[in-house]
Amino acid sequence: MSALTLLGLSLVLQTLATVACDPSVSEGKETQVRTPHPLKPWESAYLPNSLKPISYEVQLWPWLFREKASGLFLFHGRSKVTLACLNQTKVIVLHSKALNYTKPPRVFGRDTLTVRKYWQEKANEYLVVLLDKHLEKGKVYSLHTAFSGELTPEMAGLYRCQYQEEGSIRFLAVTMMQPTNARKIFPCFDDPALKATFDLTVIHRPQHSVISNMPPRATSEMWVRGQVWLVTRFQRTPLMSPYLLACVVSDFRFIEETSNGVTIRVWARKQAVEGGQGDFALQAAGRLLHFYEQQFQLYYPLKKLDLVAVPCFDSGGMENWGVIIFRETNLLFQAGENSESSRQSLLLVLAHELVHQWFGNLVTIQWWNDLWLNEGFATYFSYLGNTFINPDWTVDSVFAANGLHLTLESDALANSHPLSIGEQEVSTTEHISQLFDNISYEKGASVLRMVSNFLTEKVFLQGLLSYLKEFSFRTVTYTDLRTHLQKAVNNQSAVSLPTNLKSILDTWVLQLGYPVVTVNTSSGLLSQQHFLLDSSSTVARTSKFGYRWYVPVTWQMNTTLQNMIWINRTTKVFVRKAVVKDQTWILANINAVGIYRVNYDDKNWDKLLILLMKNRDAIPVINRAQLIDDAFSLARGRHIRISRALETTHYLHTETEHLPWDMLSNHLDFMKLILSGSPSYSLLEEYILSKVRPVYQYFMELAWAELDTAPTDSCDQFAQEVVAGLACSNGLWECHKVARNLYSLWMAQPDVNPYLSLTMMPWKIKRQDALATIVLVAQNINGKKPAWNFIKTNWATLISEFSTAEAIVGLLEGVTSRSYRRRPTGGKGLGQREDGIAEPIKVKVKCDTAGIGHKLGEQFTFHWWDHIFNKAAADIVVETQEDGVVLQKVTSGGQEEGAVSNKKPRRAAVGREMLYGRFVKATTLTPHREQAEAEEPQSSDSSDQDEALDLSSTRRLTDEELLRACGGRTAHKGARHGLTMKAKLLRLEEQEQEFLAKYGQRGRTAGAEAAARTDVGKGTKMNKWLAKGERPTREEGPGIGTPEEEGHRLKAKKHKRRREKEGGKDTGIGKRR
Repeated sequence: MSALTLLGLSLVLQTLATVACDPSVSEGKETQVRTPHPLKPWESAYLPNSLKPISYEVQLWPWLFREKASGLFLFHGRSKVTLACLNQTKVIVLHSKALNYTKPPRVFGRDTLTVRKYWQEKANEYLVVLLDKHLEKGKVYSLHTAFSGELTPEMAGLYRCQYQEEGSIRFLAVTMMQPTNARKIFPCFDDPALKATFDLTVIHRPQHSVISNMPPRATSEMWVRGQVWLVTRFQRTPLMSPYLLACVVSDFRFIEETSNGVTIRVWARKQAVEGGQGDFALQAAGRLLHFYEQQFQLYYPLKKLDLVAVPCFDSGGMENWGVIIFRETNLLFQAGENSESSRQSLLLVLAHELVHQWFGNLVTIQWWNDLWLNEGFATYFSYLGNTFINPDWTVDSVFAANGLHLTLESDALANSHPLSIGEQEVSTTEHISQLFDNISYEKGASVLRMVSNFLTEKVFLQGLLSYLKEFSFRTVTYTDLRTHLQKAVNNQSAVSLPTNLKSILDTWVLQLGYPVVTVNTSSGLLSQQHFLLDSSSTVARTSKFGYRWYVPVTWQMNTTLQNMIWINRTTKVFVRKAVVKDQTWILANINAVGIYRVNYDDKNWDKLLILLMKNRDAIPVINRAQLIDDAFSLARGRHIRISRALETTHYLHTETEHLPWDMLSNHLDFMKLILSGSPSYSLLEEYILSKVRPVYQYFMELAWAELDTAPTDSCDQFAQEVVAGLACSNGLWECHKVARNLYSLWMAQPDVNPYLSLTMMPWKIKRQDALATIVLVAQNINGKKPAWNFIKTNWATLISEFSTAEAIVGLLEGVTSRSYRRRPTGGKGLGQREDGIAEPIKVKVKCDTAGIGHKLGEQFTFHWWDHIFNKAAADIVVETQEDGVVLQKVTSGGQEEGAVSNKKPRRAAVGREMLYGRFVKATTLTPHREQAEAEEPQSSDSSDQDEALDLSSTRRLTDEELLRACGGRTAHKGARHGLTMKAKLLRLEEQEQEFLAKYGQRGRTAGAEAAARTDVGKGTKMNKWLAKGERPTREEGPGIGTPEEEGHRLKAKKHKRRREKEGGKDTGIGKRR
């Protein structure tokens, strides 16, 4: 063979190899070979794999006073990180954010290495250190830094907390490093997989104590400018992730006990400790720690455990190894003052954080895409620990009321996500933070509960024990867990599965959602279908499993439990035994251990509903609650009629267990939302009262007629809370009277002040509770407008204090999401869904300009909020999005008016279609000029569009600029509708002025006086009269009397309008106060 032939053959082979490696070829794309420009180490969102930390030595010096020159609270620090070089490199890249480096970094090996240059790469939150020569593979080096940072009140990183005790304002310093805030305190490799040891030193005032992961090993004095400071050095930690390092500098007190050789302390404010508020948590912690050691057959690896109750803490708790930090309400308990549900919540959070000492601290996820391996296990075993402390709280009943319900609600949305997602999908701190949701926590726990059920608890725990032992002080992925569970299955013969565990688990872990299982008792077919609350929505994420699952169906025929049925990723399976006749009934998903909804054929639904009326106890209480929950959700997803869902509540006047009432309460808010403003709303309230009144009276006979005495049985206490809440919120007069008396007694206390103003005082209302307090005030119909005015007045302060988008958007959602709108009340057709629920009415006026749209949406909402808020005749929706501000209204003819773009606005979650004002910060204010011009012709005044809009300015745009922006980008039609909408809003203002001129300021002043009241009577029209302590007559207010009286009132109002049009005299019937 000639040399030329060999050369040609080598070129062919090289080309074939290139084509085989190019994914674009398999997709039918052009086979053009592209060589991507290699990223520099600091340009990637992921740390380079050239270095690995071995240990950290960190010194922190927080100043709990304002520094004179800057007026800020500061901390100073030094760090030394010892590194192993895995691959030759001339650059050190590690995480750093918001730190000021007071000295240049220094690098040491056998000799000092010269640092050519260093800087902070803000885009990826890195500190980059360039060296003059390479670090050699296999050798060890150290990086030394000196830095300072601000002790902000943002509850992230190392922050300050302000509170009041014994008449004085006090400060403490506390850390919250999860998930990516260690980099705000010291430069580090802030990835969970990069474990190392930590030697921490903290400098503090003598009047303060300092707590960290490990016990102190030495304390010395240090004099600075004539003042003494203490230097506390702590013992070295075991190998752990950076986010688990913690410290608290405070003047707290503690109580302690020793359990199985572990010293357990509860730290809190002096008054709380002396008041005995930490006693319950201290006793429970020792018992729970021993329980989990037995469950996992591994001892807690440290010699001490500190539990710290902090007044300012954003999370419920943080599982730092050896020093768990809690929000005060999740660790402190006052018997006789806190409710039974508060005690249960405290235990669940305490148990959750203790489980993390094994699942999360000892065995840690390799990357955040498997977060559920931490949070799912902690959540699941917290329910087991909860039942261990109080056997009355059975695992299934507590889980069904909390974890399972949240799972089924959250995972029924098209924009949900799988439990485990690809690492490439989680590259930024924002992506990581978004994973701390109900899917990772509650669905993770729900999957583990279901797996434990079909494997049996014995086999399940055997797999977990080998998993924990093999990966102690190491990191794991989902496949590691799956492998160990499969080994446990292989080592026994009692449990048989339809296929290997990988095939089963992957359908639940690697794809979002869950199925609805339909049981047809006429044909014997069991079928599955992906369940979505909005059946018209489209799931953008593809699944290689086709959204089919291996579904373990537990079921019973009458009262006899049957063998489990598996639906093996097929749409249907035939079960001969499921064909039933006569009065035989079938119930599926016993005790709701499976993650799926259950639907039945009409005959079986009828049999179950009749059984509930005749003998409710023939169906387990968890399944009674499940029937209600499934039915209402299936109605929202348009699988059954809404009337069928309401039929599941017919028996409730005989129900004294809290779970079914809980489920009804969960769905009532949605029902009231869609029916508010229609005649059906008052009918719904009357129906709920007919069911809740007998149960309320039943509990009154248990000696809590004044609602101030709790039943001795914990389940009765839960029922007391939910039944009393439903009774009061739906207008039961007896409940209102009692609640009003209790509220008056509480308000008479000298330390009670108006809530809204107190949210700006962190020593009065804790910072993490401030936004929730504003939202709760707004949930009262009389407090909504004062809450909004408060937000507008204090907007700059709120933005600066609560800088995260989630916090601000959550505040605005909570304040504006109540049902201030009118809904169509006509017959079928437009505005009427198949289930009888009225649809929202929509008209779109849009600006197809991305940046302008955000600015317009924000400013339009602020400027016109009072008119939108008080609208009387339209369902106006304000929504900011990529392509502009959307105002929606429905016409009686069923056509959308003003739809000037073929882009569709992004929909909110189902149940929120009839929206609220929502603000989204614009990431760019650059108009999409070419796109807008291609879609719509320019209006005559569009040439000076950019000159009219100063997009870089923060000034408020004028009305003309706002309308011109819409008109300029959406042609004359958009401008015309914009002007029409403005005219309607101005007319609303005129109507308001006319109303006030005619009836005075009584309604407005009554609302202002009641603004700070609690939510007694929410959703009713009785609040004004409740404050006076008297029942109104028909003449004093509408909608209070019997249905017959209401009908007479509506007729009188109709005649009144007719007389006014004809010039007749108004008789004054039906005047509103």
